[in-house]
Amino acid sequence: ATDAELLSAWRRGDDQAFATLYARHRRGVYLCILSAVGDADTAEDLLQETFLKVFVAVRSEERRVGKECEDL
Repeated sequence: ATDAELLSAWRRGDDQAFATLYARHRRGVYLCILSAVGDADTAEDLLQETFLKVFVAVRSEERRVGKECEDL
């Protein structure tokens, strides 16, 4: 599945889709962060924060859109 398909599946409630996206992109994001900060522990912490922010942002967007639809 493409990233877009996985994101759509995740938005429909498929938590395994998010796990797949995480597994697919974890290493690349980690290496990018590591090259910027130069410390493995800090890079791991920032990796977790990054994916948590993605998770929260998508869930927040879903709630916002859902609320807008209810108001129609």
